[in-house]
Amino acid sequence: MIDYIPNTRLSIKQDREKFSFGVDSILLSSFAGSGKNAIDLGAGNGILILRMLGLGKIENGLGIEIQEEVFKLFEENVKLNNIEDKIKAVRGDYKFLMEDLKGTFDIAISNPPYVKKGNGIPPNNENDKRSRYEIDMTFEDLAKAAKHYLKDGGGFFFSHKPERLAELFYSLKEISLEPKRVRLVQPNNKKAPNIVLVEARKGGKEGLVFLPTLSVYGEDGKYTKDLLKEYGM
Repeated sequence: MIDYIPNTRLSIKQDREKFSFGVDSILLSSFAGSGKNAIDLGAGNGILILRMLGLGKIENGLGIEIQEEVFKLFEENVKLNNIEDKIKAVRGDYKFLMEDLKGTFDIAISNPPYVKKGNGIPPNNENDKRSRYEIDMTFEDLAKAAKHYLKDGGGFFFSHKPERLAELFYSLKEISLEPKRVRLVQPNNKKAPNIVLVEARKGGKEGLVFLPTLSVYGEDGKYTKDLLKEYGM
């Protein structure tokens, strides 16, 4: 199935039974800052890097994805939009760092698996399992990869679960990625946040800003104006 990427002129091919983007990907790509080039760590079908390009936040980018089936979708989406000169898709494990690209990106972005390996009951679908559970990586692996690829002062933007914030911040600060900006996302104003968006800066100074919490649904059960704004509606 081919869908339009919200608030852009780009399209994306998805397999909704195996992998498709969710609200967190749209919110994260809106939350992320701007820069000349970006690297997407665990790119999936390319939604984050493609939307950032479509929003005019970056000029070019590179996405790394380990799962063969999902990577093929990413490659197809680059070709679908005729942007081979702007976006490069690389199949591989981002834990194996490319030394020639060290310190070359303004932005690193990721919508990683949220659940630690060994916690919960993983789904039977292998793609879902590897997308939601830390099967191939840990958050420490992700943070180290982001630092490796970022320029000094570059921004690392990611989404995660609020209950892991203390652990996430500790891992970031241990390698001089300083948390700078946070936004919590809640299903509605009566439920606790279930997504957190974080910006960290390589070598940044201390100073953390919390943005207003975003509610996905209003009391009427419909998307809130704030959520629709993120979609460009």
